[in-house]
Amino acid sequence: MSFCNSADNSRQQPTTADKAMTRDEIARDLGISRTTLWRLLKQHDIKLARGLLYPKDISRIYSIINGTD
Repeated sequence: MSFCNSADNSRQQPTTADKAMTRDEIARDLGISRTTLWRLLKQHDIKLARGLLYPKDISRIYSIINGTD
């Protein structure tokens, strides 16, 4: 499953890949709700620690959601 908006046909890696992000920030960047992000993570059996998500985890989330993993 891939999410994109009409302006660009694929989701880009976040421009803030060098810093930690919250789930809210990631969901907002993807154009989805936090609940939808949670559902996608659960669907792909991605288990993450509480709190901020670091670049390694963020990259993993984006690759799964973009279908490149």
